[in-house]
Amino acid sequence: MLKYRLIFGPVMIAGLLGLFWLDALLETRLSDWPAGLALAAAAAVLLPLGAIEFAELIQAKGVAVNKAIAALGTVAAAWAVYCPQPSPVVAIVMAVVCVAALAFHIRKAELVGAMAAAGGTLLIVTALGVMGGFFLAMRHDHSAYVVLAVMLITKSGDIGAYFTGRALGRHKLIPFLSPKKTWEGLAGAVGFAILVALGAAWLARHYDIGDYPLGLAALCGVTFALVGHAGDLMMSLFKRDAGVKDSGATIPGFGGVLDVIDSPLLVAPVAYWVLHVAT
Repeated sequence: MLKYRLIFGPVMIAGLLGLFWLDALLETRLSDWPAGLALAAAAAVLLPLGAIEFAELIQAKGVAVNKAIAALGTVAAAWAVYCPQPSPVVAIVMAVVCVAALAFHIRKAELVGAMAAAGGTLLIVTALGVMGGFFLAMRHDHSAYVVLAVMLITKSGDIGAYFTGRALGRHKLIPFLSPKKTWEGLAGAVGFAILVALGAAWLARHYDIGDYPLGLAALCGVTFALVGHAGDLMMSLFKRDAGVKDSGATIPGFGGVLDVIDSPLLVAPVAYWVLHVAT
C-alpha cells in the first residue's frame, strides 16, 4: 500500500495544482464569468463518483438508494451552494431530491424502506454536495490559491497522521472505530498542517495574494487538521457500519474517491466561515 501511496499521492497533488492553476487562469481570461468555473466542472466529475460509492455503502445495509438520483442531486446541491444567493436554491434541490427518492422507491408499489431510502439519499447529497459545495462558495470571496491552500493544509494533516502514525503510533485513538488511528498520528497531523499553513501564509504574502497573519494560519492548521480527522472518522463510521474497509478501489493505495475526499468535505464549511469571519 505504501508503494502505491508514494506513486499516486504525488500524481493527485500534481492534478490538484493543475486544476487550481486552470481555475485561476480562467478567472483572468473570462473576467465577466463567475470565479471557480474549473472547480465547478471538476465537482461535476468527482462528486458523482463519491456519491455512487456512498450509495453502495448504504445499499450494503439493505437500503435501496438510487445511485443516479444521489449522483445528480450531489452535483445540483454543490452548484446550488455555489450560487451567489444559495439558501433558497439549496432548499429547492434538497426538496426535489427527497421527492425523487421517494417516487423512485414506490414506483413498483414497494412501501417498506421508503423513509430509509429518502434519508440515505439526503445523507449522500448533504455530506458530499452541500458540504463539498462550500469549496465553490469560497471562490466568490477568495482566490483559487486560497482555496487550494485550504485543501493542501487539510490533506497535509492526512499525510502527517499517516506517516507519524506508522513511525510512532502506540496509543489508539478510537480503536473500535478506526483501529490504525493513534494519538501520535493526530499530533503529527496537527503539526504538519501547521507547517503547511504557515508556509501558505508566507507564500501568499510573498506573491501578493493576500496578507494572512501567521497566527491565523496556525489556527487554520490546527482547526483543519482536527476537523479533517473528524471527517475521516465520520466516513470510517459509515464504512464500518456497511462492513467494508474502503469505499472502493478506484485509486490504488488509497481506496475509493470517498476515501480521498472525506476529510476535506467536513473542513469545507468550517474553512468557509473561518475565512469569512477572519478576513
